[in-house]
Amino acid sequence: MQLRQVAGHINANGDIVSGTGDFATIHRATGHYQIVFEPQLKRIVSAVTTQIFPPDGSTLDNTVIIHISNEECFLHTGGSSGSDADRDFCFIAVGEA
Repeated sequence: MQLRQVAGHINANGDIVSGTGDFATIHRATGHYQIVFEPQLKRIVSAVTTQIFPPDGSTLDNTVIIHISNEECFLHTGGSSGSDADRDFCFIAVGEA
C-alpha cells in the first residue's frame, strides 16, 4: 500500500499559510473549517490536528475533527471557554494514494 500525506498550516481566516499543496480550505463559520483533499484519498488511514495559539496556549483551546472521509475533513476550533473561535491550526492526514 502506498501512502500519501496531506499536511498544512491554516490561519484563523481559513487561508493556507503553508502545506503540501494538495488540498484546499474553506472557512465555513466561526470555528468551523473544511479541508478538501485534491485529489481525494483512496482510503483514509489517520488524521490529526492541533491549534497554534502562542505564546502559551491553554490545553482547553482545542481543535476537534468532526468528520473525515476520503475526500474531506471538517474541523471545529474553540477557545478556553468552550465557545467557537477562529484559530490557526495545523493538520496531517494520511491515506492510501
